[in-house]
Amino acid sequence: MEAFEMTKRPVIVDQRQADLRKIDVEIERLERQIAEKEAALDADAKKHLAEMDHNLQQRLGQQIVALRSHLKKLHDDRFNVELGDLAEPKQKAVVAAAPVQRRAWDINEKVLKRGPPEYPDIIRGSHADKDDVFFKEYDRSVDYWVAKIQDGFRQDGLHPDVKVGLDFLAAMIGAQKASFLWLSRRCMSLETRLAEIESRPQLEYRGVWKSSDAYKRGDLTTYDGSMWHAQVGSQGLVPGQGEGWRLCVKKGKDARS
Repeated sequence: MEAFEMTKRPVIVDQRQADLRKIDVEIERLERQIAEKEAALDADAKKHLAEMDHNLQQRLGQQIVALRSHLKKLHDDRFNVELGDLAEPKQKAVVAAAPVQRRAWDINEKVLKRGPPEYPDIIRGSHADKDDVFFKEYDRSVDYWVAKIQDGFRQDGLHPDVKVGLDFLAAMIGAQKASFLWLSRRCMSLETRLAEIESRPQLEYRGVWKSSDAYKRGDLTTYDGSMWHAQVGSQGLVPGQGEGWRLCVKKGKDARS
C-alpha cells in the first residue's frame, strides 16, 4: 500500500485546454440561442403582413445583433488563448486586474408584470376621446416594450454595459422609423378608404316628406303617395320639382295612378 501511494502522481491540468473548453462551451450556448432566435424571426417574417408581429421582429433583431457581438468577443478571446506564450503577458495582466463591476439592469418590474397595454377601445374624435388618452396609452406601451426588451437581454445573460456600435444603433433606429412610417401610412390609407365608403349614399327611409326636415343624399321619402330618392342633400325642396329627387315608386296599383 505504501509503495502504491509513493508511486501515485498528481493530476496535471492543461490550463490552456481548460480555458479553451470553457470558451467553447459558451460559444456553443450563444450559437444555439442565435439559431433559435433567427428561426423565430424567419418564421414570423414568412407570415401574412396582417399576422406579422413587428414588435417581436424588432426585439429578436436587437437580441441577435447583441448576441453576435458577444460571440465575436468570445472568438477573439479564444484566439488570444491559442496564441499561448505571445498572449501570456496580456493574460497575466488581466488576471491581476480587479474584477470588472457590471451595472445591473434598471427595469420597471411593475410595468413588465402588467403586460402590454391594450389599444384604447374608443373612436378617435368621439366624446370619449379626451384627456390625451391615446398619448397616455402610447407612453405606457413604450414603457412596457422597453422593459420587455431589457428583460430579454437580461435573460440571455447580457449586461447593460455591453458596447454597441453606431452601425447597429443606426440599423435599429432605421428599422423602427421605417416600421412606424409604414404602419402609419397604411393606417392613413385605410382611414381614407373608410371615409370614402362612409361618404357613399346610404338608403334610409325618412317617412312622409316634411319641408322642415333636412334630407341627405340617398334618403327615401314618401310624397303625394309616391316614393322618392334624394339625389342631393336638401331642405324644403319638394319632390318632383327640380332634379333633387328621383321617382322610385309611383303611387297607384302596379305603378298606375
